[in-house]
Amino acid sequence: MHPDLFLTIYRQQERELEQRLLQRFAADERAPGGPTKARGLRVAHIRLHRKGAARL
Repeated sequence: MHPDLFLTIYRQQERELEQRLLQRFAADERAPGGPTKARGLRVAHIRLHRKGAARL
């Protein structure tokens, strides 16, 4: 598989996973009783710009 194609697919899957997680967290916040104990307290998530994160 061509490296650029691999990276494109990887990044698309990463975006889809991130969206699913955000939707799950939002649904959990809306649920009666708030977040479940199993998930515990949330820690602030700092989003890094993808190009900036690649340089780290």
